Amino acid sequence: MVIAIESIKTYTTQVDFWHWGELSALTSLVDEARHFCLELIISGKSRLECNKQLQSKFNINKRWSSSIYTEVQVIVDNINENRNNHIKVIEEQIKSIKSDINQRIKQIKKHKKEFLEKKGFTKIKDACSINAKQRQSTQLQDAKFELHQKKRRLHLLEKQLEHIKSTRANYVLPDSNGFMLVGSKDESSGNESAQFDYIESADKFILSIRTPYALEERLGGKYIRIDGLNFKHGKHELIESISPRCYQVASKKEAKKWAVGYSAVTLRFYWKNDCWYVAASTNIHLPDITSEYLSGYVGVDLNADSVGWAVCDAQGNLVEYGDFKCDLHSKTSNQREAILSDAATFIALKAKQYNYPIASEQLDFSAKKKQLGEKGKKYARMLSTFAYSQWNEALNSACQKHGIYHKKINPAYSSQIGMMKFMSMYGMNSSSAAAFVIARRGRRFSERLPKQHHLLPSKSAYTKVNKVKHVWSHWSKVSKSNKCTPRHKYFTARLNRTRKVTSFCQLACIVGESRLLDNPIQLELFEVGVTPTGNGAVSVAASRSRKNKRVKVSTFVQMCLDLN
Repeated sequence: MVIAIESIKTYTTQVDFWHWGELSALTSLVDEARHFCLELIISGKSRLECNKQLQSKFNINKRWSSSIYTEVQVIVDNINENRNNHIKVIEEQIKSIKSDINQRIKQIKKHKKEFLEKKGFTKIKDACSINAKQRQSTQLQDAKFELHQKKRRLHLLEKQLEHIKSTRANYVLPDSNGFMLVGSKDESSGNESAQFDYIESADKFILSIRTPYALEERLGGKYIRIDGLNFKHGKHELIESISPRCYQVASKKEAKKWAVGYSAVTLRFYWKNDCWYVAASTNIHLPDITSEYLSGYVGVDLNADSVGWAVCDAQGNLVEYGDFKCDLHSKTSNQREAILSDAATFIALKAKQYNYPIASEQLDFSAKKKQLGEKGKKYARMLSTFAYSQWNEALNSACQKHGIYHKKINPAYSSQIGMMKFMSMYGMNSSSAAAFVIARRGRRFSERLPKQHHLLPSKSAYTKVNKVKHVWSHWSKVSKSNKCTPRHKYFTARLNRTRKVTSFCQLACIVGESRLLDNPIQLELFEVGVTPTGNGAVSVAASRSRKNKRVKVSTFVQMCLDLN
């Protein structure tokens, strides 16, 4: 499979100090035009009307006005989107609190009823009087106090939602520390108001900016020439972007024709740390995706403190597995980004080693994170630390960089399947076992129930008759039945074994003078939740003692195992 993709990259360099005055003059003019354009957009003016008024008021050409309008319109759209998202979050919080309040009211009524039936009272006091002595509060009083706090929070959120919907969004432009020149594919060098040139002999870039009409007399010319730009990173990508290329475009008669164009190069000039910088953003061609998705997969399972991974071949067999530790607790956003980037790079390099694509979980915690106020502190901390969006961005970036195909997989019952079928079989932990299930699912392998389980195994994962249930319905029953089973107990599961033992046996083995077992026997392991039955010998393998004790007489050791 070969897929060509593009990605936007930004490269920055410093501007020489003798151009600082020209850039400051442009910044002051553009900032005033941006605020005027914002008022026009808020009042409902169209793009054509905004361009006309900007050109006449500030004496600038159409390209400058178009660039200013595009920048301001993007800011307004982002503010509106953030406002709508804020309203949705508050509505979800109100819905969650109302559900929690209804449950608390039912619990309080049930508690009152049980208390009255037990004591034989007809009425119970809601709370103590003000003049009563200080004493420890009852459970009923604590429950009522928590209910009262929930109702207070519900009232505050409802008033906040009402206020946000009744008022207009607050449109604020960022600080005027620079200006932007929006790129365009139809213009030479990929920009409407600037021209990029590369001097091969000097190994430098030369940038020519079209001066607005209002500043031509002040700056002394139609163009502002900025030479000596040295992009240490991305030099070859920028040279490729400003070079003309041929591409096919669709005409009105639905026939494609060849045209000459450029890659869009957006320039942003900004003042930072007492210096002017220029940032050039352009589309670059990433390495072609050449992963052979029919040969195998690398599965990834994200946890709060680690990233489990496993490699399966074309037949679904385990090749390699591991666990990449990621301690994200009490870390800053930059530290989290660096840790997740290292983990994503490791996974991408592992996939590149086998030339396999990557399969990861398709998760969405936005709805659960809106209900953190009704959950416990431990759950809220775990969910807040679970940086799935950052991890997804880091993994996508690493896959694009190394040309690896990334596939999203439904992770339904992956942890339960991994613990019951593969964790004890291969000696994995739960994270790498779930990653192996995800890798097999990416390769479209089905996971049936073990044969010795008390539930009937499904005959096929994808049903042909409506009466036959999907295999996930059986795994749902297994997950509910083993919900309280600790994870370490799954290591005692050895499936597809035929040997049975009694529920209680006495084991005897002879330990000679050399402190070694004369008749070592293996211990049979069975599936979790199944009581072993039948007759058979069971024993334990004992290790050799490190201390050399003097034993003249042979010693008999008797061991008892309670398999219940």
